[in-house]
Amino acid sequence: MNQDGDWDLWSYNGRERLSLFENQGDGTFVAHQFHEPAFSTPRLADLNGNGHHNLITLNAETGILFEYGVQPETFDVSVTQHEMPRAETAQQAFDFDNDGDLDLIGRTSWYEQTENLDQWIRHDYPLAELPIATTAFDVSADGNIDLIGVFRVEDTFQLRWIDFTQLDDQQHARQTVIGSARIAQKLLMDDVNQDGTRDLIVEHTDGTRSWWTNQNGTFELQSSAPYSELLAETCNRCDDLLRSQNVVADIDGDGDDDIVAIHDRTVRWHENVDGQGIGDAVGRQISQTQNVTGITVADFNGDGDMDVAVEVNRSQGNIFPKLPPAEIDVLIFDNQDGRGTFAEVADNLPLAGRISLAVDLNGDQRAEIVQQPAGDLTGIVIHQNVTPFDYAVGDVNRDGQLSIADIDQLCLARSEPSTDSIFDLDGDQRLTFQDYTVLVEDILQLNYGDANANGTFDSSDLVQVFQRGQYEQVTDQPVGWAAGDWNCDGRFDSSDLVVAFQHGQFHAEAQDSFNSVASREAEMIRDDGKRGT
Repeated sequence: MNQDGDWDLWSYNGRERLSLFENQGDGTFVAHQFHEPAFSTPRLADLNGNGHHNLITLNAETGILFEYGVQPETFDVSVTQHEMPRAETAQQAFDFDNDGDLDLIGRTSWYEQTENLDQWIRHDYPLAELPIATTAFDVSADGNIDLIGVFRVEDTFQLRWIDFTQLDDQQHARQTVIGSARIAQKLLMDDVNQDGTRDLIVEHTDGTRSWWTNQNGTFELQSSAPYSELLAETCNRCDDLLRSQNVVADIDGDGDDDIVAIHDRTVRWHENVDGQGIGDAVGRQISQTQNVTGITVADFNGDGDMDVAVEVNRSQGNIFPKLPPAEIDVLIFDNQDGRGTFAEVADNLPLAGRISLAVDLNGDQRAEIVQQPAGDLTGIVIHQNVTPFDYAVGDVNRDGQLSIADIDQLCLARSEPSTDSIFDLDGDQRLTFQDYTVLVEDILQLNYGDANANGTFDSSDLVQVFQRGQYEQVTDQPVGWAAGDWNCDGRFDSSDLVVAFQHGQFHAEAQDSFNSVASREAEMIRDDGKRGT
């Protein structure tokens, strides 16, 4: 740091304290400590191009960039302040003005939606002090949307409830201190304990969340532990899960919150079993990708279930406005069945900054992505979702293709059973075996028994299904079309062979090659003419 030929050290302890350690040349060090509130993790950079690297931190509240330089002889530290644009960050989407559409709630202002997503009207909060993080909700149930914010008070932080009589009237904005809190980056309102009122969840800068119960505007700290830890308290081996970056959402559509988490190079989801908490430390894999920096959960394709957006850092960029921003690619994973079976449907969607939130802003049932500003961008950046919404009839897994994967999806839904209208292919408002028949015969136009879906039912299909070894096997996972389930009951047995040979138009030229296989199973085939169960 002071160009005396030996290596010096610097450290940041995560509690807003920066330390520089001067190497005396013999491996002994002298500490020099500094303190600046709410700054980012320090980085080394040569801003002025003189060949000397200085320490740089950014005060997130004031937008001031602090540059620490070291004098070669004395190790005296000089501090240069650079005024930087104070970045706005969207915190939440909420109908702040009660006009029927969603507005965006920011840290310093709220943004009114107009007739389309291209034009927004900015309204500054009528507050003498600006919050660090905000959320909006009608806490007092008086018809006016209130603001809850985290405010700095000297070296501490306060949670406050601002009850607006009028949105632009500072004199009638009654402020109530909820309690003290650690520094937070996001506030959420959710009915955690399912008592009919929304509670407050505080997401802290260290990735943890605390939970405040809400009883008609009276808030009480229920636990300073992360909210995800409350869900996982029944899990014996969830330490790694709780240390990871995670989000909470109902992934399998059963009415309780699950956890989606980053594990090293994978993204996994962990089921909340019957509302009793997380029981599985391993979870189910959604993606396997290096350099995952964030995850966001929303319905991106309008099918009514929670999909996952995975942020991947493709560069070694950094967070400072004067330097090149990190290049973020977004991968979208579709929740295929609404129960946590994921498939990648979009990749390499480029962003110049991190995702703030994902929410359906224009009412078309598909979530937009709201981005943190980076580079030359300022304010709030919105990426409108233009994903095709007109899926073909029969594309029940919403992957944009008609295939035997749709058969497997429909049969899985039938075994549950499901009431989702996308499976009602015959228009009788129910999911029955007739919907399966319509999908196979009318939409996909397949022969029963055509396991490889090449248009012909012949010996190659029978060789395929018997080689897979699922015949008469009892397994936890349903057997799909390609493995011999041709009557949609999740198994491969003699009843499937009955369906195939009676209704599948077996290719005559392949008969001889199949005789050796058929003879072993012929006595097991029930000639009852039954096509399904």
